[in-house]
Amino acid sequence: MAQQDSQLQSLRRYRENIRDQYRQLMAQLLADGRRLDEQRGALQLGQHNTLRQLTRAEEKGQVNLAESVGHRQHVAHQSSKIEQLNRQRELNNQHVELCRQSLVQADQDVQALVNLQDKRISEQRAAGLKREQIEMEDAWSSIQASRF
Repeated sequence: MAQQDSQLQSLRRYRENIRDQYRQLMAQLLADGRRLDEQRGALQLGQHNTLRQLTRAEEKGQVNLAESVGHRQHVAHQSSKIEQLNRQRELNNQHVELCRQSLVQADQDVQALVNLQDKRISEQRAAGLKREQIEMEDAWSSIQASRF
């Protein structure tokens, strides 16, 4: 029984380690997602500011063709980067979901072992109590038999 308990304890530590690794991976994936969102936000803000500059220049009638083309190319480049970040974010979301599923499974695996260990401990206690009860009954029977 002690060997089985030791094996269960080893397996539990192993599964807890796996669960901890999934937790670390989830934290990293979530941090990566936030970083992608921040980068996308910064690009969108820059794109908005560039477009606003173009609009102001056009409203004032001060259109510099070379400068305007440069701004439009910059906006197009930013749009391309934003789309790339959107694709990366979607991939990140898929990885987060897969990691979440794996983390849930790893947590369930650990919990199953905890429950099994608790059950074994309860069974051992019950067997110990039963053994004590039998010993007490035997002792009582011996005392009663010696009186007669």
